[in-house]
Amino acid sequence: EPAGDTNPSGGVGTIWLRQTTGVTYCCTDATTDANVWTNIGDGTGAKPYTATVATGGTITTDGNFKVHVFNASGTFQVTTLGDATTVEYLVIAGGGGGGGRYMGGGGGAGGYRTNTGLAVTATSYTVTVGAGGAAGTLGNLGSDGVNSSLSGGSISAINATGGGGGGSSDVAGRTGGSGGGTNQLAAIAAGNAGGYDPVEGYAGGDSASSHYGGSGGGGASEVGGDSGNAGANPTGGHGGDGRASSITGASVTRAGGGGGGAYSSNIQGDGGAG
Repeated sequence: EPAGDTNPSGGVGTIWLRQTTGVTYCCTDATTDANVWTNIGDGTGAKPYTATVATGGTITTDGNFKVHVFNASGTFQVTTLGDATTVEYLVIAGGGGGGGRYMGGGGGAGGYRTNTGLAVTATSYTVTVGAGGAAGTLGNLGSDGVNSSLSGGSISAINATGGGGGGSSDVAGRTGGSGGGTNQLAAIAAGNAGGYDPVEGYAGGDSASSHYGGSGGGGASEVGGDSGNAGANPTGGHGGDGRASSITGASVTRAGGGGGGAYSSNIQGDGGAG
């Protein structure tokens, strides 16, 4: 074993390997005759860190973290379970399609589910990425977005609900992860269709008058904007803003609602951030 008076010529950082046992030490204080040797092997000191290894998606590195991004359905497979056994996740469903015709409501954003501390094991997990809904044809509702999910192994399925399709021609938008926009006094479309806490998204906007404007679809962080009018001109509602996350390393806003259309004036609402 190295001793306090070993006094290595290399000083701090010198590595000592005891060949008969495989125990390894590093000199962390080279004060003469008062050396400090820290066990970095499989002896009585701290063991070296073992990283968890996984495959699937597009893999990038953010500091001490590995990030797996899936823009299409696939498999997330943990091949080696190391000392870190939990992950952070973000699951977003497909957004709803906008309502058809000239006063269609904006599509609702896909449901947004995120959390930290999800325990994983060395197994395969199924990642399902839902598609966006189709725009409505003349006078018809937009289609709902498709659900996304993360499931398998030891976890209960984490589901995000597809966004609600936008309303059209006095027909309310559809409920969804976030609700679709509406028009001409039709009912407001609710968000958070999965009933989650925290919520996965918000309702579509209101159409507070009979003017021919569609309200905005709800977003992951707020309700869609109401339709209205500018003088005699109808205006579409702004889509509800999405929600920011730094899970990939930089802050990115995702899951914004679609803007509403407007008859004759073409004063459409903008889509929500993200």
